[in-house]
Amino acid sequence: MNLREQLLKENSKENALLIVNYIGNDEEKFAELVDLFLNTTYRVTQRAAWVMNLTAEKNIELLFPYLEVLVDLLLTSKEDAVTRNVVRLLQFVDLPEELLGKAFENCFNLVLNKDSAIAIKAFGIGVLYNICIKEPDLKREVIELIKMQLPGASSGLKNRCLNTLKKMENL
Repeated sequence: MNLREQLLKENSKENALLIVNYIGNDEEKFAELVDLFLNTTYRVTQRAAWVMNLTAEKNIELLFPYLEVLVDLLLTSKEDAVTRNVVRLLQFVDLPEELLGKAFENCFNLVLNKDSAIAIKAFGIGVLYNICIKEPDLKREVIELIKMQLPGASSGLKNRCLNTLKKMENL
């Protein structure tokens, strides 16, 4: 299967799942997908991101070799769809110690940025919470950041904030 051609064929869940099944747990096929995600046109990148998320849900270990690149991408990407998909993925990954600081800083800044999309903020809060589980000393900073999001927040973001604050009490 030519991944690029298949991604462009149609934007449907059926097509995305077809590609996910083709990739399975094959590291080389996943590497090709990541390359398409990182180095092609916006449309291909967006569709590859969806497939990456679906593939990672089944085989999270496929993401491990790309974690540093993905964490760095949070700072460098100019596309909301790319940032949103990366931060969504990072919520489900047990980040290694050496990436915690950079991931914390990048997600903190995304949530703090008033221009960040709601989904990016919500997923960023999820990543920050997971980091606080490993680094409880950061809890106070994250709680303050979350509280700053509440005034004027959409119902979805408000719900994420309140649920996370409740979970933070138990850390």
